[in-house]
Amino acid sequence: MISIISLNAQNCEIKIGDWVELPVCYEETLTLSVESNTNYTYQWKKDGNIIEGETSFLTTQCITKNNTVFSVEVIEL
Repeated sequence: MISIISLNAQNCEIKIGDWVELPVCYEETLTLSVESNTNYTYQWKKDGNIIEGETSFLTTQCITKNNTVFSVEVIEL
C-alpha cells in the first residue's frame, strides 16, 4: 500500500472518489475533483509537475509510487 501525502488546492477542497478505500495500492486508480465552476480553469499537478491535458475540474490518475502529492491550480477567468 502507498500513501498520498498531500492534496492541495487554492481556496477549495479536493475530493477523492467515494468508492476509493484509503490507503491505496500501487496501480490503483483515483478520481480527484474540485467543485466545478465555469468561471475557472484548472491545472492538475502530480509531485509539483503539470499533468499534461488535465485541465478539467476532475482528474483520474493511476498511483505509481509512494508519497505522491496531487495538487490543482484554480485560475479565475
